[in-house]
Amino acid sequence: MKLLDIKTLKKQYFSEFQAAKWIVDHKAELVTTRTSFELARTRTDILYRPNKKEKFKRTILERRLATLLAKHHKKFAMWNKEAHTITIDNTTYKVADRVQSGEELAFHSRLGHPISLTQTTLCPQFFLDTETIKNHYLSFLFPKWFIPYTKQRHFKYAMIDAGFKFQSRAYNDAPHKPAHQRMRTDIARHAGKIAKAYFSLNRMLDPVRERHGTGHPLGLFYLAFDIDSEDHPLCHISPNGLCKDCMESSTEKLEKFKTIIETLPGFRIENVLFSGTKGWHVHCSYNDSRELPEKEFIMLNHYILTQDPKVIDNFIIAGKGKPHYDRHRVLRVPGSIDATTSYLISEDLERLPVQDYIERF
Repeated sequence: MKLLDIKTLKKQYFSEFQAAKWIVDHKAELVTTRTSFELARTRTDILYRPNKKEKFKRTILERRLATLLAKHHKKFAMWNKEAHTITIDNTTYKVADRVQSGEELAFHSRLGHPISLTQTTLCPQFFLDTETIKNHYLSFLFPKWFIPYTKQRHFKYAMIDAGFKFQSRAYNDAPHKPAHQRMRTDIARHAGKIAKAYFSLNRMLDPVRERHGTGHPLGLFYLAFDIDSEDHPLCHISPNGLCKDCMESSTEKLEKFKTIIETLPGFRIENVLFSGTKGWHVHCSYNDSRELPEKEFIMLNHYILTQDPKVIDNFIIAGKGKPHYDRHRVLRVPGSIDATTSYLISEDLERLPVQDYIERF
């Protein structure tokens, strides 16, 4: 969280405890917040809620910790994303962003047994294994069926420490240097910090420049769909790292999607990959091609949405003039890893044997 001095624009970064204490200390000075990004405001300062980058990193850590605790207890763990708690039977653990004092320890202890995500000697501390993921990427191979579609596509990588890294070269496949080798070279320096790997559905004239949104989309879309579960604040995490409710919801949607797509002449489902967290990526073909021009891709999406408006997300943008599909839409790279769960984006529910641990637990 961040505290901004309105007059000087100076920033201070706060832990959960510091933010809560600041609000109590300035209770008499508080005024109405003006945006959803604000947690509290006075006439001189604004306390902002955690931003997307902060939430992204914390989600990875908390989900992996919930899985570790579920495995330890050999039972489902109820993960409350908003309260940052993990409950198993009658035992609740409070996931603490920081524990650097007795006062801070007492603050988190109100909701459960504290487990810190950062260095401390006052309570158990969670450690994330990134080495196993790094080793996977250093020996990474694209699935053979996907290799023909790496050409003219943009690749980017969401990092565990927040932010993105982007490809520095085109991943064209050639006998002297295959596409997977180009990718390995590209990510060697930060392979252990990759949280999620993405590729653009749209072909790009210049994939490398797409990092600035100027890759010049060609309007030829890879034929794939993201089938996701409904979002909910509570997840029941199994010892194998999956949320029971999310998997049931997304699998029900997947069956509906199959019923719709299989009735269309020429269309065929080629691969159904686990998305890595809570859903499925369905890779399709039309008359043996895995790509469609934008106009036909929009028509297909529109048809699916008219059959069931909730089975896929709507990325058709109306705007002025003719409607177009989101030309910068991305999907997870087949064979990559979702660091949130350590699962591969693959046809099998395969999880890397990560060695996360809790010190002083």
